Amino acid sequence: MNEFEKFLKEEFDRIKQMPYGDERTQAIKDYQELVKIRTEERVRESEARNKKIEKRYQIIDWIIKIGIVGLQVGIPAYTFGKYVKAGFEFEKEGTYTYKTFSNVLSKFKPF
Repeated sequence: MNEFEKFLKEEFDRIKQMPYGDERTQAIKDYQELVKIRTEERVRESEARNKKIEKRYQIIDWIIKIGIVGLQVGIPAYTFGKYVKAGFEFEKEGTYTYKTFSNVLSKFKPF
């Protein structure tokens, strides 16, 4: 319990001890204002905390999106490169001709 909450508790106890009348009514109104201030402070703290958490999630989401895009480009480029290299190796040995290799390459979708 922080100091402000201790103060509110003490004020509440003091108000309970007061006799009924105008002074007690005014004290209750003042106490309500203090509680309202505390509530507004907690709401502001909660909103600030939520903004920090939201920003953190946005950064994580951005990193994941960049990673996915990198994989979408990188994996096809890597496999295409491997097939082209393998095709050139087969042409050296004479296993496949250029015509067969070009037919295989035509099946790849452009980026």
